[in-house]
Amino acid sequence: MNALRTPVVFIPALLCDEPLYGDVIADLADAIDPHVMLSPKPRLEDSVADVLARAPARFALVGTSYGGNLALEVALAAPQRVTALWLMGCNPAAPQPGGPDLASGLEATPGAVFDMLAGLVVHQDAVAAAAVFKTMAVRVGGPAGAAQARALGVRQEATSRLGALTMPALVLWGEDDALVPASIGRQLAAGLPRAQFQVLAGSGHLPTLEKPAESAAAFRHLLEKNALPQALLQEVNARLKERGLLMSQGTLIDATLIAAPSSTKNKPRTRDSEMHQARKGNQWHFGMKAHIGADAQSGLVHTIVSTAAHVSDVSQTANLMHGEETCVGADAGYVGAAKREEVRTKLQGKAHELKWRIAKRRKPIKQMPECWQKDLALAYEKLKASIRAKVEHPFHIVKNIFKHKKTRYKGIGKNDAQLNVLFALSNLYMVRGKLAP
Repeated sequence: MNALRTPVVFIPALLCDEPLYGDVIADLADAIDPHVMLSPKPRLEDSVADVLARAPARFALVGTSYGGNLALEVALAAPQRVTALWLMGCNPAAPQPGGPDLASGLEATPGAVFDMLAGLVVHQDAVAAAAVFKTMAVRVGGPAGAAQARALGVRQEATSRLGALTMPALVLWGEDDALVPASIGRQLAAGLPRAQFQVLAGSGHLPTLEKPAESAAAFRHLLEKNALPQALLQEVNARLKERGLLMSQGTLIDATLIAAPSSTKNKPRTRDSEMHQARKGNQWHFGMKAHIGADAQSGLVHTIVSTAAHVSDVSQTANLMHGEETCVGADAGYVGAAKREEVRTKLQGKAHELKWRIAKRRKPIKQMPECWQKDLALAYEKLKASIRAKVEHPFHIVKNIFKHKKTRYKGIGKNDAQLNVLFALSNLYMVRGKLAP
């Protein structure tokens, strides 16, 4: 896979599957690593958990109609994992009472509902697109469509929460959308801090099906404009791997706190809403966390995840693994990582068994009687700590040599972009001697 390809999760509209995005994915084949995900569950919350368990550690997110509402909830649940957001034909407001019972119709007479929707979801002249929609609807089926419709019918409003989504966003709307008017899209874009709004002439409710070339061009522009920091780290690591300096057999994981200004002496009289306070030992800190996955042999960073400071270290274990490891090392803050559902999901289907080298908590060893078993346990913990120490070196470079001990920007997104650049540079710094001519 090209190191510069951006992982992208595509969530289709109601009764749609892969062909909804087929032409767009083909157009962007050189730039994206696509993952089309269907999760027809009766509650959006259940689908959110399912999508996050299957998605890459960090990804751009695309959703249309029902898929747009689900994409919003995914982004709100894990904003630190979503690098960019592309929404089409979705309404962030709460469902209006008294609407048609689409779910019951899909269960009782799915064929009639398919025909009815085919005449609404695309522009009146898009006969071929309507035929593709009907084919997708038959393949997805009435029961799955009914589950999707029920999830939409009981969704929470998202309008008041849009301000939390600070990643770059594209809101693309069909000018002739008969289901959700462009005015809704314009309001949606206005609520997202970093969104651009674009209307496609001659398109209805499904722009990627009706105007794939124009849709792909708009998304490519969004990616090229905003994904450079993440791409830089990927490109640097690809070059280091070519030279045999970055391996993939083992991963060391850790996190560090980065302080953010806690003062409210500013115009809005508030602290950064995306930062949080957390206690380390007996001291409280306000800011964010940089979680990293590093190569066990060289200590070079291969994955970065940025979160608010209060997010637990162990919760990011799966996101910091690239999936090809044979062993994972971490400190005692990651005890129990192997039992977490998202970690088990990531490791499903792997041919090799993963070895966990997690430090034991101090208290059980301290309570052991003085004997050879305690000496052996202490020696083993010392050995694990000596291997694990490599993951501290990138933090030393970024915080002490590059002097990055405090956030420079507001919001997780901008600071995450800077951290991607800094850790890419720290990788080059660590192997500068081997790269010298």
